[in-house]
Amino acid sequence: MPDPHPILGPIISGVVVGAVLGVGGFFLGKATAPDVPPMAAISPEMASITAGENIQFSAAGSSSTASTGINEFRWKIGGHPATESSVGYCDSEANAQIADCRFNLPGTYSVSVDVTDETGLTATAVAPITVTLENGFVGVVLFAGRDPAATDQAYRVILAAIDWQDIQRTVSRPIVIFDPDKKAPVYAASIPFVEGAIDYLDNDLFAGAKVMIPPFDPSVREVVVNALRDLGSSVQIVPLGEMELNIQNGLAGSGFLTFDSPEDYILSIRN
Repeated sequence: MPDPHPILGPIISGVVVGAVLGVGGFFLGKATAPDVPPMAAISPEMASITAGENIQFSAAGSSSTASTGINEFRWKIGGHPATESSVGYCDSEANAQIADCRFNLPGTYSVSVDVTDETGLTATAVAPITVTLENGFVGVVLFAGRDPAATDQAYRVILAAIDWQDIQRTVSRPIVIFDPDKKAPVYAASIPFVEGAIDYLDNDLFAGAKVMIPPFDPSVREVVVNALRDLGSSVQIVPLGEMELNIQNGLAGSGFLTFDSPEDYILSIRN
């Protein structure tokens, strides 16, 4: 029997097919929609502190649309991992969202946090920080009055004998030490420690020498004292303000003195 509505059938079929495809396309589009990157936030957004002062940064304001939120926080100083920077140090082990930082050297730096969610997408927030110097530098002075060749060797030995980066993380004032091979003072925070390097250096000059050190934090004092005693030196704990007079009076030839700048330090040890 002929279809009384020969045109209506194809129209209905087209509508049904179109509706099915439309719904399917809608759900397919929802399923394949691109993931949204997380939002990174850092607080404070900028800061100004003095060298040796502690400051806390937070990334708690960061967010993500992923079901599990943000699952990784990576803190950096100047683009480098915050535990490996030569200008400062940030500890975030207790709470990954929080970084407890301290900067050893004056200057302007950046603290940043990379946040990553379960989709693997990452966002970064950056905060500039200005570090000023109030109390000057502490310079290591070795064998005052001895000939330059002997003192140069002494500085090579002391640079290799102690993990100065670890020391600087605890000492608030920046420490500078003369590097005879660079013929310039270097910051303790920038000196990499090489295990066993001291074994290849002649350290006889330290045998029987008197070295003054300030009343550092007990953990730092123990490291420095042990290193000097291993070199054969005797160690005296002396307030920073008294060391220069002791050296002038010949009570000791080596110690830690305060200086306004690294330039003042280098002039002092060369005169």
